[in-house]
Amino acid sequence: MAAGLTRATWRCASRCGRLLAASAVVVLVPCTAPALGQSTSGLTTGVERDISRYRWLATLRVDDRFGSWNIDAANHFISDAFILFGDRLSIRDENRFRLQADGPLGTAYRLTIGSTLGWFSLSRVFSANTRIGLRYAAGRNLWIEPRIGFALDRRPGAQIGTNPSDLRADAGPLYGAALRYTRRGTSSWRLDAAGAATWRLITPRRANDLLLTATATRNVNESRLSTTIYVSSARRDAYQAVSFLNRSEGTLRSESVEATRSDTLQLSGRMTTPLGSGFTLSGALGLGGNRRTVRTFRAPDESLFFDTDFTRRILELETDLSYRARRVDASVGVKGGVSNEERNLANREDLTAAQAAQKTDLLRQADFDKGYLELHARATHSPLAFLTLHVDGAASILRHDTPAINPDDRDEQFLTGRIGTRIRFSKHLATELSLFTTRYKTVYLKSARSAENNVQRAMRFRPAVVWTPSDNTTIRVTSEVRATYTIDDFVLPGRAPRDQSARELRYELEADQRIATAMRTTARLTFSDLRLGRFLDDAFAEIPFDTLQTVSGWLQIHSDGALKTSIGLRLFVRSDYNRSTSVSYVTSGTDDAPVRSTIARPGRERIAQIGPTATISWPLRGRTELIFDGWLVVQRVTQRLYGDLPDAQRETIRRAGRTGTRTIIPNLSLRAVWNF
Repeated sequence: MAAGLTRATWRCASRCGRLLAASAVVVLVPCTAPALGQSTSGLTTGVERDISRYRWLATLRVDDRFGSWNIDAANHFISDAFILFGDRLSIRDENRFRLQADGPLGTAYRLTIGSTLGWFSLSRVFSANTRIGLRYAAGRNLWIEPRIGFALDRRPGAQIGTNPSDLRADAGPLYGAALRYTRRGTSSWRLDAAGAATWRLITPRRANDLLLTATATRNVNESRLSTTIYVSSARRDAYQAVSFLNRSEGTLRSESVEATRSDTLQLSGRMTTPLGSGFTLSGALGLGGNRRTVRTFRAPDESLFFDTDFTRRILELETDLSYRARRVDASVGVKGGVSNEERNLANREDLTAAQAAQKTDLLRQADFDKGYLELHARATHSPLAFLTLHVDGAASILRHDTPAINPDDRDEQFLTGRIGTRIRFSKHLATELSLFTTRYKTVYLKSARSAENNVQRAMRFRPAVVWTPSDNTTIRVTSEVRATYTIDDFVLPGRAPRDQSARELRYELEADQRIATAMRTTARLTFSDLRLGRFLDDAFAEIPFDTLQTVSGWLQIHSDGALKTSIGLRLFVRSDYNRSTSVSYVTSGTDDAPVRSTIARPGRERIAQIGPTATISWPLRGRTELIFDGWLVVQRVTQRLYGDLPDAQRETIRRAGRTGTRTIIPNLSLRAVWNF
């Protein structure tokens, strides 16, 4: 396997290296043109190794002036190689190109050129759009730009059976328009509007895009009012196989065109006004809707297909009253909203009654009406110079209504709160105490799911100490105790209770020490002990069934000079109890062809990882920079089984569990940034 992995690695490195070199040669050509003024162009190349994935990337960007022309272009190339089982390679290449250019054409006109290109090897999709526009400045505040161009989209058609689908190269004209309007009267109000629309007639398919945004703001004394409108419409056509219900129609065309159109409208407004004496009132209103339709074209008359309509409506309202003084910062508010989703069958008349009813019921299962109401408040108070108190909380309720066919009809209640304090004993020592509580209750209103009604309560206590003995040293020690209890409302006859508890004890240590002007060391150590169990509510006790212990640490030395480096060591150990822990051991055979067996028992599995880390940022001459990031993981997985073991293989099984498996996982990332 190691030899096969090496051969696969060499093949993937050779192939993707050639792809990267070819991409770099192509994208470097625009940079040879003479430039006037300061250039912000550059090239970024890199390679990454992550377990069984290799990635090569190259990004070129050009943002410059060439004579009287403005050029903004970028090309992104990514090549991924995955090493799969059986010494197989899976290659995925992607390339995205974008170009925006404009130059003067007289005093009131500008010529614009735009182009986008995308290529995706895995899906065999190639898409390109090129347009030319004539921008007319109708004044200082308005310009209008009609556009015309050409569009090409090549992608596989519908796959029929196991045969690879043929490529469909659809091309046609592109036309559209864009505009921008900005009006600023005095310092009290302003209006900004922008829009663009594009239609692509790539016969037999269509692709449309429409986007319009407008924002109006007005200031009256110290009050501020803003309103925003957002309108968008998009259509995409895709090849689809004729429904599998039409397999017997051998003479019919094997594919149709499915058109998906999505229209969105959003309105929002926000108001802020001071009330005096430190009080401020603010409010926001949001209204939105979306309609998505799916229609089928070019399908045989005898074929069976389903056209659907989807509608979503949203209304949200929020208001807050805040107070700010010298030592107090507080606010209280309310927030609420309603939303609705509906799905309908559009071609019901073309279907039989049974087919229409079946599809309608399937669509209606996802419909819902939802409403929620939330009250929230927060306050921060500093009664003394060394003491700060903080409290916040929220209470919300949600109602989720569904049709009779869907049992997901429920109410949700959520309560949360936090109390915290910070005490600074001196400029070197401070403590922080925080207490978090939550209560979450779910009630299903239909009997089919009423057995899932439950209440979850959680509490966390998190004290911390921050010690800064000098300007060069900072130490933070944090501990946390967390308890979570989930209780069902009732238990169905014949079923075991599902009440659970989760308790966690956690310690964190963070330290930062500056050794010299441009050198410091950081360390972080974390320990966590999580215990899960079956909870006995009446006796407030538990029956443990799992324990998860985790230890992690990271020690680093940083150099912050011209050559930025970071060298460290990472450690991670996890010990987990499992009711079915498997151990693989050798029963017979030879060293070259061993016969292995597997045994499963309750036991504990331990995963230990350790390895060095390094990061280097190396600026070279000019504006070029090399960035290296690497980490090596040496992992060992061992098992310890509990219970009885076969007498003949007892020692062999225990030795195999203690030996475990050892894996070396190298990871690296190397990038070069060339700024021209």
